[in-house]
Amino acid sequence: ARALQSAQRGESSAVVRERVIHAYKSQQARQGKANHELSPSELDQFAPLGDAESRILAMAQSRLNLSARGYHRVLRAKLKKLGSWIEREYAGSRTRACVDSAPLAERDYANLAGLGFFGKNTMLINPRLGSHFFIGALFTDAALVGDAPFATDHCGRCTRCLAACPTEAFVAPRVLDARRCISYLTIELRTDIPEALRRAVGDHLYGCDDCQLACPWNRFAQTSAEPDFAVRNGLDRATLVELFAWSETEFHERLAGSAIGPWGMRLITEVE
Repeated sequence: ARALQSAQRGESSAVVRERVIHAYKSQQARQGKANHELSPSELDQFAPLGDAESRILAMAQSRLNLSARGYHRVLRAKLKKLGSWIEREYAGSRTRACVDSAPLAERDYANLAGLGFFGKNTMLINPRLGSHFFIGALFTDAALVGDAPFATDHCGRCTRCLAACPTEAFVAPRVLDARRCISYLTIELRTDIPEALRRAVGDHLYGCDDCQLACPWNRFAQTSAEPDFAVRNGLDRATLVELFAWSETEFHERLAGSAIGPWGMRLITEVE
């Protein structure tokens, strides 16, 4: 954070570079690598920095997928409302809402329910909506009539999503190596991001939607009318400098209710 603030103050690239290297060594020391010497490849991450502003501040729009409230609570509330309606309409029936809270393959069930097909980026794609939507599940023992599965493929020869992946995580169409996926690396991984993937990860701080953004079907995606999914606190315009300068208090205030909130500030950055 101090290095980024130095760049914002207009300090020379050499000063910024030394601050970044110092912060990196400090992080290594906290991980029990007190005598760790930077390898040429590690040094290459910081040099040549060139103009500090173009190297650091030019990451103008940070890749941070957390500007709206977490979808879990929003979807669960809507599913419970639907469940209550089913229980009223079908006397004696029971329901249970699940949003990432049960060992359930939601996409597979969504496909079987006729909601969409699997794209080459492994996402569920609805021909009318694209893939920018959330999936929730509602279990019930009510005798409902099911829809037909979505059985056709509409990707054709398009491979835009595969080419768009910064870390080349797709082994083949519809085959994802999750260990290379930026969403896994920036959210689930509990150790340092592998050195070989750091440049490709770039300014992604929390998650990645590049393979979805490249998908032609998402030209049909529509902005949600749900107020809780609206951008809050100007986070769609936040720069890396601003984010790294946050205090722990600011982090929790700005991200209260978002998907990243419960994970804590450590998920974005480990700085001294």
